Amino acid sequence: MGELFSALRYSNSTNLGDHIQTIAAMQFLPRVDYWVDRDDLAASAHLPPSKIIANGWYMHGGHLQYPDNLDPLYVSVHIAHDWVLDSDSATEHLRKHSPIGCRDSRTLERFQSRGIDAYLSRCLTLTFPRWVGPRVDEVLVVDIGDHSVIPPDLRRHAVALTHYTSDGVEKDARNLLHARALLDRYRMARLVITTRVHVALPCIAFGTPVIFIPPGYSADGRVRALAGLLPLPASREEIDWEPGLPPDVTEIAERLRETCRAFIRRETRR
Repeated sequence: MGELFSALRYSNSTNLGDHIQTIAAMQFLPRVDYWVDRDDLAASAHLPPSKIIANGWYMHGGHLQYPDNLDPLYVSVHIAHDWVLDSDSATEHLRKHSPIGCRDSRTLERFQSRGIDAYLSRCLTLTFPRWVGPRVDEVLVVDIGDHSVIPPDLRRHAVALTHYTSDGVEKDARNLLHARALLDRYRMARLVITTRVHVALPCIAFGTPVIFIPPGYSADGRVRALAGLLPLPASREEIDWEPGLPPDVTEIAERLRETCRAFIRRETRR
């Protein structure tokens, strides 16, 4: 049997942003032989040995430690809570698979404070190809609770979308299809307005003008993934409602692509 490859699924997620991160990782996999539940990593211990690109948000329960039969590439990782790393065996595991690519500076600090080699990789969704085709004349508003914040001339033409979805691994195939359909719309839109990090980051990659409105909750450091890429207004008065094109992230994206390609090329760690 040749090299095998796994990808992440989610039994405890109602956020299509997770599935968008799986789609980003699948760009680099020759195929998907097995699906691994991010929210129950130990349940995959019975699978044959395989490689997995372990990007994304960690996690609802347990420590960040893939079973020994999985060879993870830790890139574009976000750690939501310190306790995810508070295990001697998890620390040993992460050191073995370091350096750890971090999506944001807060996650980088968490790894480095524990003596784990890490670097700022940015998010794997920045590797989505830039769109060079025609754009659809629509304004997409994604998970903006109070539409009154949006100027009337934009609000009149706005289409409301959401990243909320049903959880459960039995719904993963449907959620992946839904996430792909949303990405197609973001790719070609005239403008996207959102509170979602994993709406804004793909839009940056696509070259779609995007306005990010930081959510009212703390977002546990997730918005740091946008630092230096988009304005992060502290109030409604600071929002620029006529944004230009997002920055060119070709250099960041190519580094991420080469990291993933090199991982797929090399022999599996035993």
